[in-house]
Amino acid sequence: MIIKSSRISRGRTKALSSYFSSKGDNQSVCWRYGGVSDIAWMALPAQITGQVFQVRHVIIAPEMELSMTDLAAATKAVCDEYGVSHLARGQVCIVEHAKATDGQVKAIPHFHLLLPEYDMGRERVMDSRFTHMRDEKLSRMLELRFEHPSRAGQFNKEVYSGLQEEFPGLCLIPFQQALKQMSVEAGLSARDWLSFRAKAPAPAKSWMARRKDAKTMALLEVVNGLHMPRFL
Repeated sequence: MIIKSSRISRGRTKALSSYFSSKGDNQSVCWRYGGVSDIAWMALPAQITGQVFQVRHVIIAPEMELSMTDLAAATKAVCDEYGVSHLARGQVCIVEHAKATDGQVKAIPHFHLLLPEYDMGRERVMDSRFTHMRDEKLSRMLELRFEHPSRAGQFNKEVYSGLQEEFPGLCLIPFQQALKQMSVEAGLSARDWLSFRAKAPAPAKSWMARRKDAKTMALLEVVNGLHMPRFL
């Protein structure tokens, strides 16, 4: 499972709304909670208080399909981790996207959680410290809780320690086994499993960057069409 959060600035909030207003390159789109108009409302407190960031965008991409009960548990885990107030939780929007890949008969849905960056219930901006490490911890915790395949990440040692401390009843054996196997495959000793760090994947282009590329290509096609050699 991948959980990845980002902060949407005031200059990108309208573009975010436009993105969720269309199907885009997804096989299917379903609003589980809220709607497009709610994005502007959740951004309003940040606008009033002069904040740079207005919306917290969290992607939840599981390797196995989530039930609605699982989705609710994952949403609660994200809100608990970042100290989201009950008032702000009432503003949460959840969009389900399904994007088929090669060889898949049925696409596994992934989810977009949208939360107000300025939490009116706490009268402050949502916590944003160490988000990569904390998102990775949430991913491993939910994999173990939902009995999904356990994966390695960039902060395994810190994540393992955090899971031990914060979730004492959680069985960490699948996570240990996954790290030992990956350590051996990487040419390390199985005894060094806690020091294993997965290689960071090359950063994928954001949907905004992809849309900009598409517009650029369309413009080039027009320009090339206007300047075609006469003998063709």
